[in-house]
Amino acid sequence: MGTIIKNKRHYYTRFPIWLALILLFGLSPMIIGFFGAWVTELITGESCHEGNCTWMVLPWFTIITLPVGGGILLVYLVIIVIDTIRLLKKGNDRHANNRIKQMPQLLSVIDNASSNFCVLSAMVGEGRLLYSMDVTCKK
Repeated sequence: MGTIIKNKRHYYTRFPIWLALILLFGLSPMIIGFFGAWVTELITGESCHEGNCTWMVLPWFTIITLPVGGGILLVYLVIIVIDTIRLLKKGNDRHANNRIKQMPQLLSVIDNASSNFCVLSAMVGEGRLLYSMDVTCKK
């Protein structure tokens, strides 16, 4: 079972939301500092810099939050890749199980299509089709 991505729908909901939150965390001191400085400049009419405005000191904290956010992003992407591989394997198993359920129908189609005696054999193990099918028709 996946940790974050449990089905294909989560690629459109969970993946972009968490990606945006991680990037927002990494860049938050810079965003907050520049927005606060912009509002201060609007109110006072003076330009804002590190010497006269504490808002412009906040972007320096990005030196800390950006590497932490990058590490979190790296871990997040590894989890997404692992979940994607698990989801693809689960999808392949589901298709294999559907083929196993369709084998009697396939046998009757082959038998009815040609008035020959046909034998369809497949190696099945643990509910999975092992992709070696053998069709033998005798007249």
